[in-house]
This record gives sequence, structure tokens and C-alpha cells, in this order.
Amino acid sequence: MSGDIRALLNLDRLLGDIRTLAGFGAVEAGGIDRPAFSPAIVDAEEWLMQAMRQAGMTARRDGAGNIIGRLGPQTGRTLICGSHIDTVRGGGSLDGTLGVLAGLECARAIAASGLQPSAGFEVVAFADEEGAYHGLLGSKAMAGALEPDDIQDSGALAMAMLAVGLDFSAVSKAARKLDEVEAYLELHIEQGPVLERLGLDIGIVDAIVGMDLSSYTLTGKARHSGSTPMADRQDALVCAASAIHSAIAAMVEEGLADAGTMTFGNLRVSPGSTNVVPGQVIVDSEVRAPNRETIAALRSIVDRAFQNAAGQAGLTTVRGRNVI
Repeated sequence: MSGDIRALLNLDRLLGDIRTLAGFGAVEAGGIDRPAFSPAIVDAEEWLMQAMRQAGMTARRDGAGNIIGRLGPQTGRTLICGSHIDTVRGGGSLDGTLGVLAGLECARAIAASGLQPSAGFEVVAFADEEGAYHGLLGSKAMAGALEPDDIQDSGALAMAMLAVGLDFSAVSKAARKLDEVEAYLELHIEQGPVLERLGLDIGIVDAIVGMDLSSYTLTGKARHSGSTPMADRQDALVCAASAIHSAIAAMVEEGLADAGTMTFGNLRVSPGSTNVVPGQVIVDSEVRAPNRETIAALRSIVDRAFQNAAGQAGLTTVRGRNVI
């Protein structure tokens, strides 16, 4: 059979695949728990490889745990389409999954058309994209950008890989010859409101943001809440709230609100009781932007906000930097 391959795409079948895959790791409270190398992901990967073979593809798991289905010539030039099927705790049914299953549906349509691709068409589900053990593990390994020594505290990862029949020490063997990869395409949900607000069905990604995660420790004085007047307090939580508000306001004032993002997603308050004025707060701060210059500018804004808030309230602040 030949003709317009697009007419052979089956949306109902794709939606059925999405529902089926969502059952692996589904939890009663809602969402999906399917971290890398877990029983749930292993079952999902076995289902995926079976679906790939039924579509006329070869299917395998490489040394890093990536699932690879291939249609057409088994060597040489390759077009890769894929994403990931592991999830965070309580994850959704479309994040990553859509890209893998849409690629699978394309492979089915190509096979049904009777056309013989001149290059290999691969569908890849990359291992541990979400970072249960090491973020972007599979894609880094395939790109030749990962060696076992690059991973700190690798014992847990090694044990998890061993449990599914993989050798952690051989993870670098998943590296591919990138000059044979003609192109990589990934269909992904937006995970944001912009396309919907603009009334658009799809957009093209023109940049991938970098991320800087840092923590700030604000230290004041923990005192009894009933006997310490408001004017005599060095409240670390109030100071943290002031710093966060100031940082976001400064980001807007300096014209960077559309250049990146700034998020304060976790606060650890000590001693954590309503009858004691908070003496210390640790605030986790994340900034993201498509270039290092903007990341540095956003981080500088947060630094100043915490330093100024601490100085005005008579507290101390220490920044602990994680990684870009």
C-alpha cells in the first residue's frame, strides 16, 4: 500500500496507546509513579518494545537503558523521533509519553504505506530523563557525554541498573556516532499556557533553557512568640517572604520578566512551630533562561534581594550554590 502517509495515522490508536501506558504505575490518588528502573517502568518498556515489534520495527534496550525501535535500514543514516516514558512522582500521562507514542504511530504509518525508507527511522524512549538517579542519563549516554566516573554517588544507580539486567560500568557503550544522525524530532506538550492563550495548536522550540538552583539560609533569632514584641523580632520567615517579593518585583522592573523564570519552590523553617519565632529559614531558589547572561542577571537579582532583606531586618544570609 502506498499514498499519503498522513492518511494512515490513527489518532484513536494513539490515544489508546496513551491510555494503556498511563496504566503502568498509575496510583489511586491520581497521577503516575513510573521512575527509571522501577518495576512499573520495566513493564511499560516491555509493552513498548512489543508494540514496536508489532509495528514492524526491531526493538532493543541499549547499555544505558534506552529503548530503541528501528524501521528501515538497520545501519547508516538515521532519523530519531522520541522522548521519555519515565515520570516524576504523580506525573501526567502526556509528559514525554506523547513524543514516544507519536513516533511509534508514525512508524506504523510508514510501515503500512509500503514505502521503503532510505534511512533508518528510530523511536527512542530515553532512560531516566526525570532524574530518579541521574537526570538525562540515557540521552547523555547516547550523545557520548557520559562516563561512569561522571556520576556522583553512583552506587544506587548501579544497583538499580543491575536489577534490570544492565551493567552500570558499561553505560558509555550506549554512545552513538552522531554524524549518522540526520535529525532528531520530539513532539512534546507545552507544559505552560502560552500556546493556549495565543490560540495556537503547536509551536517550534528555538531554545532550551539552562537552570541555576541555589539555596539561601537566613538566620535570625528563635524566640518565644508570645513574649517577643513584633518590633523586637528577627523573624527569618518574614525576611524570606520580603526577599522573595522583592526579587520578583525587581525582575519585572528590570525588564526580565519575559526573558526567563524565577521560582522559590521550597522553604525549610526552623524550629517550625507557631509558638516560636522562626529563627532560620532555608529557601530553594531556581532561575531559568536560554542563555548564561540572563541566568547570571536573574541570580544577581535574587542575591541582592536576600542581602538587602537580611540587612534591613538584622539577619545574616548565606547562599549555597548547587548547579547550573
